[in-house]
Amino acid sequence: MATNTMLKVVTDSAIFHRVELSNDLPQTDVDTSDVDAQNLSGEGEFEISATTAATHVTTESKVQTTTAAAIGAATTITKYIFIKHSGFQDALKTTASAASDTLKVYLHVSGGAKDDNQYVTIAKGEAIFLHGLGSLCNALNLISLEAVGNSAYVEITYI
Repeated sequence: MATNTMLKVVTDSAIFHRVELSNDLPQTDVDTSDVDAQNLSGEGEFEISATTAATHVTTESKVQTTTAAAIGAATTITKYIFIKHSGFQDALKTTASAASDTLKVYLHVSGGAKDDNQYVTIAKGEAIFLHGLGSLCNALNLISLEAVGNSAYVEITYI
């Protein structure tokens, strides 16, 4: 009998309008009434079939500095990779990230060097889940991270 590993990913978004108030209250965010932007969320289920139990590798979690660097060595990502900006600057999670601190995630397209203009930005506390990576970007050395603002403790899980 085959062993199956299931992963359920749920996202939820809240859209706000930023209201600038001069000589009164500070700028504030208020719920939007835009019907096209309300209730944005998604849910997906992924089944990872294997003849043996799946091994989740988490040893690549690290403190990322403001200098871009590959996640790790040329280790192949066979199923998925989950990258999360922990919201902290250190591995002990004692120093919180500033509100403006972000993390850039670069995919090295065609197996080459990272392109400074091709990245996804993750805010503190946010994560990205990538699966089905092509053969030219499916290894830890083909995904680079760069902290913007201060260093970021990044939690990484992959198969």
